[in-house]
Amino acid sequence: MRATDAATRGTVRTPVRASVLTWAALIGALVGMLLVVGLVPADAPRFEARLDWPHPAPTSWPRLPRAGEFARVEATTAHRTLVVSAPTASEARALARAFAAHGAPPAATLATRYESLVAAWRAELVAGPQPETTPATEVAAWLLARARWGRVLAGELPVVAAQEPLAIVEPPLAVRAAWTEVERAARTGDVVALEGAIVEAARHESRWFATPDAWVHASRTAKAEAWRRWQIARAAALEGVAGELLVAQTPLQRRLAATVARESSSQARRQARRWKAFARSSSSTVGCVRCVCVCVVCVCVCVCV
Repeated sequence: MRATDAATRGTVRTPVRASVLTWAALIGALVGMLLVVGLVPADAPRFEARLDWPHPAPTSWPRLPRAGEFARVEATTAHRTLVVSAPTASEARALARAFAAHGAPPAATLATRYESLVAAWRAELVAGPQPETTPATEVAAWLLARARWGRVLAGELPVVAAQEPLAIVEPPLAVRAAWTEVERAARTGDVVALEGAIVEAARHESRWFATPDAWVHASRTAKAEAWRRWQIARAAALEGVAGELLVAQTPLQRRLAATVARESSSQARRQARRWKAFARSSSSTVGCVRCVCVCVVCVCVCVCV
């Protein structure tokens, strides 16, 4: 019996303390991380950064991609997220911020550029009294002023050219109706009504290009290009109406129409907000950067423990 009791006591298992398991888990995690660092190449995409992205998948990069850098768009029915990968957390965050700023200058840059254009227009104004203009000349001058305003700002908008093909976007009914009213006021010779109609059309245009739902399938650069083309198309239409009004005018009145147009162009200062839709969004913040090697670490921990 004594020999049996001794053998039984010798096989009793000693309970494992919780601290031992804790230390084993910590050591396993450390070994796993070291294995990940050692096994994953230095230029592999170890970290991901996420950014709200209400645009299609980017077709161009803000710079040449480096080794281990990737970008993709994860889309759901109500949300789109740009996911960028890089070898380090700081590189992933910097790349996401570069995508957010790509082709979109800050609002201060747009305001500075616009103010310089207004100053240049004012410098062109002719000092002193001008000969009296006819109603048709004054109306034509306003049309030419708006046409010039559109062409110049379309060329000066500091947003990079779009790389993707541009889809045809039909203007909303309110925009088309506003421009119909501009042409109606011009043909009736009502200068006051024409000025108000031009301002109202500008307001509807600004709302159109600032509405995200209207451009959900277009990048910021594509939207800017659509705005440029729209302004050029509007300018051509207004120049055509102005030309019809000036056919019956004297050469002096035609020259005066161009002079008054320059003066009217300087009043475009009130429409500076029309570039606001293309400014860099202040809400383009980069989310938390996460390590894509977490799963590998967890596996290594399980093996080591």
